[in-house]
Amino acid sequence: MTGLAVAAITCLGQTHKVASNPDTVVRAVGVYEWTGDLAKPTGTRFMPITVFIDGDLEDAGIYKPQPIPFALDPGNVYELQDAGLSKGTVVLESALHAKLPDGAPGPAFDDGWMAYGSYKAPSAPKKAAALKPSKNMPVISITGGDSSKPHLSNKTGDKGSETSGKDTNAGQQPPSSKPDTSAKDDSPAPDPDRPTMHRRTSDDDTASSNDSKTSSADSDAERPTLKRRSPEEEKDAKDEKKKKEVATVTSAGSLNDDPDRPRLHHGGGEKEDTEQPKLMGVPKDMHQMVAVSDAKNRDPHPFARPWEDANEHAAILSKMQAFARAKLAAYGVVPGVTPAAAISGMPAAGSGATSAAATTTTAPDTGPPTLKRGIPAKSSVTTVTPSPAPTSARTAGAAKTQAARPRSTIRGKHVPAAPPPVTLADEILKGYTLSYGGAATYVYMAHTVETGSVMRYVTIVAQDNGMGELKVALASATDAAHLDRTPWMRLIDAVDVEASNRASLLFELRGQNSRQFALYRVIAAKPEQIFTTGNAA
Repeated sequence: MTGLAVAAITCLGQTHKVASNPDTVVRAVGVYEWTGDLAKPTGTRFMPITVFIDGDLEDAGIYKPQPIPFALDPGNVYELQDAGLSKGTVVLESALHAKLPDGAPGPAFDDGWMAYGSYKAPSAPKKAAALKPSKNMPVISITGGDSSKPHLSNKTGDKGSETSGKDTNAGQQPPSSKPDTSAKDDSPAPDPDRPTMHRRTSDDDTASSNDSKTSSADSDAERPTLKRRSPEEEKDAKDEKKKKEVATVTSAGSLNDDPDRPRLHHGGGEKEDTEQPKLMGVPKDMHQMVAVSDAKNRDPHPFARPWEDANEHAAILSKMQAFARAKLAAYGVVPGVTPAAAISGMPAAGSGATSAAATTTTAPDTGPPTLKRGIPAKSSVTTVTPSPAPTSARTAGAAKTQAARPRSTIRGKHVPAAPPPVTLADEILKGYTLSYGGAATYVYMAHTVETGSVMRYVTIVAQDNGMGELKVALASATDAAHLDRTPWMRLIDAVDVEASNRASLLFELRGQNSRQFALYRVIAAKPEQIFTTGNAA
């Protein structure tokens, strides 16, 4: 954990400019889901999202299925990321295509391609080797001939240098009783390992002949000989051969072994001996994290925006809560009973808050209104608007007095006061810097706490306009009874899907029994949906 913190602090100081001339990119993005602890999960699953190749975003769940989509090939290595920072790797080991027949009952959310793999925690950063002082300190000594030029030598002394320094009579002939009449030999000393050539003698030929005879004798001793088998030995050999003959089938090769098929895995992950537990459905304690696989190793680019202090966080949270309450007020309250399957992922609603519309009785919801052709029939009842009666000064004064009375006492009727602000629970607020020099982007998610009414979900995306004011870029509200009509937008994370150092917001669009994944690019408080998967699991 210490190494991750140091790496995160270091990466926060980096800048990430959008690449002007991006290279050829083959990049896949998915979502890794697990329950329990990340290192020792009780269930895991990998969901394919996109493949960026040839400048386009493809659906990773259906791209090049031969027969497995190439983003799910066993051996593909995906890096888990938290706002661009690495949190480990996942090596895919197997893939599964879950498909239910039309109309057949089955578990919710389990439909489409998914994969399973093993998680490996990030390696700890290597510590730099500590420098140690040398035991042999250098000393300065004087060379022979020139005392003004010092040189470095070991503390023990340089014997070669001392010998050279003492030899002051190099140009004179040493005294000797006999004069040296030989010429000066400047050739190098002979190399003992250097091969030499000489003429062969008769002794060498005799030794070579003897060695050859010995080698030939040894070779003949080991050389196999042929002999005719007896009828009994021939029969035994045929029976033994029949026992060893086993029918074999040679595979024609997998459809995934295409030489032109692109590859994603850039390293050999360590495969676990034990099979990872498979995750099914969408349990309440499920965690999600972005997973990225790239054919090229790239430098990390963090997209999380750190908070200046607690006051800034509280100020942004207050503004986002106001946006959320306004969106919920516009959406309204839907009385009914919250389906248990529709609120998976959220804790049960509290029982302390009471909605103003909890006792209201309405007709059952039949879905969105439909338009019909034709001209509406004329009403058989004619509505006549009566002319206003003349108002006297006395009547006008009474009306003025009645209007001045509190609403709770008008005509003896009690008018209920305005309902209290809606209670928001499980609030999540995240800040991002999606591009180099871009405006701060905030994402807020929460759900209501109500009794007698269907739980409602709200998601707000806002950006700073450069003057300290937030502008809503995207707002979504829905309720647990209409998730198939308006899905619940659940933020997963910011992710760079194109290796351009520019991040998009990845959302899960969760319906009643199925879900999709969508990518949104937000620039100048204007959202653009750049990709949506099919109705995958």
